[in-house]
Amino acid sequence: MDKKNMYESMFIIYTGDDDETSRNKVIDEIQTELKKQKGKVVSVYPMGKRTFTYHIKGKKDGYYYLINFEVNPLAIQKLVERFKINTSILRELIIKVDKFSDFKELPISGQSDHVVEKAESAAYEKEIPAGEEETIVDEEIAADEQE
Repeated sequence: MDKKNMYESMFIIYTGDDDETSRNKVIDEIQTELKKQKGKVVSVYPMGKRTFTYHIKGKKDGYYYLINFEVNPLAIQKLVERFKINTSILRELIIKVDKFSDFKELPISGQSDHVVEKAESAAYEKEIPAGEEETIVDEEIAADEQE
């Protein structure tokens, strides 16, 4: 019997439009390829559309999917090669895991940004004592006027 390991994979898919049917077709192709390699898809979690910091293969955004699956470790290289052929898959990352992630623990789109902003504003408040912000701004304006 083939030993199967647990894997978690993140895919970025670009289908050229916002049609969910096109994205589902790509996900079906991924699942079909896993079945060909005698693997089993445990779960598929759509994480939504996100804008990239920099362009990937000339694209500025894509749809993220997290897929949990089980497959023989020898099949991973074949899977990666097949995924690279599909032009709708901009990036993929496959990692071996001991247990699958609970999707409830994943950050909701925008939630992590809010946490960072809150932490930065707290640090900002600690660095500049109350009342001194106006002095700094006034000094910056005065310096700009002199130039």
